[in-house]
Amino acid sequence: MKKLKLSINLFLGISLICAMVGCNNGSHYNNGNSNIITNINQKLEESAFTQLENELDKWNNAHPQVEYKKIKTKILKCFITKDTILDLNKTSLTVLPSNQIFTYLPHLEKFILSGNKLEDIKPEAFNNLINLRDLNLDKNLLTNILYGTFNNLNNLQNLSLSSNKLINIESGAFYGLNNLKDLYLSTNYLTRLNSEVLESLYNLQTLDLSSNELTKITSDTFIGLSNLQDLDLEWNSLTSIEPNSFYGLNNLQTINLNDNLLTTIKTDTFNGLNNLSKLGLYGNEIITIEPGAFNGINSSCIFPRLLNDE
Repeated sequence: MKKLKLSINLFLGISLICAMVGCNNGSHYNNGNSNIITNINQKLEESAFTQLENELDKWNNAHPQVEYKKIKTKILKCFITKDTILDLNKTSLTVLPSNQIFTYLPHLEKFILSGNKLEDIKPEAFNNLINLRDLNLDKNLLTNILYGTFNNLNNLQNLSLSSNKLINIESGAFYGLNNLKDLYLSTNYLTRLNSEVLESLYNLQTLDLSSNELTKITSDTFIGLSNLQDLDLEWNSLTSIEPNSFYGLNNLQTINLNDNLLTTIKTDTFNGLNNLSKLGLYGNEIITIEPGAFNGINSSCIFPRLLNDE
């Protein structure tokens, strides 16, 4: 490999000199030039393929996978064709391929890992997938998302973690997701969200937290989400929403609070939501609405949705 690199450097040097001073046998040289480049690229590609295959075998030896042959074939095919989508849905994955393997797939834009048996993801596990835009981890067995898990995924726009067994998301878990627009966390077991979990997601537009076990929303739960448009909190166990909990969410258009355990809507609960067009409160146990509870929002978005979700 070292000799091959030296040959490439030598070839590039000769090409540069010829480009500067001109070559007498132009067309003959150009044809030879093209053939050499093709041969070098082919050898490099073959070498990279072999290295990737070795990395996959090494990973499987450390973490034997039931459907390894299927997984290996899909990854190698993705490498050869430079496909932007890799679908490993329902391949019985128990451990993610190593980060070293992902260095061979920098072109990947969509990665489907749903329907597997992943129980944890190590920090920076996807570090080398620098062009990834869509990551689907639905229907796995994840219980915790660690700090820095998605670090370096600056181009990621869609992240789905629905239908796992999440009970905790550490502060900084979503650090680095500066361009994330859609985050799906529905159908998990989250009882609370630390105030620092979401604060770095300042470009987020859709947040789905439905079908969890959240009991309380505080004034700093959604701090920093100034571009959020749709917030789904349906089917939780919410008994309390602090005043000004949604303050600063200037672009919010929809809040779904249907089917919770709310009994009181406090003063200034929805303060600052000037662009809100739909508010769902159906299926709660509301007995008290304090004066000024709906300050700052258009009454047409409350009724009849206070009584139904049509």
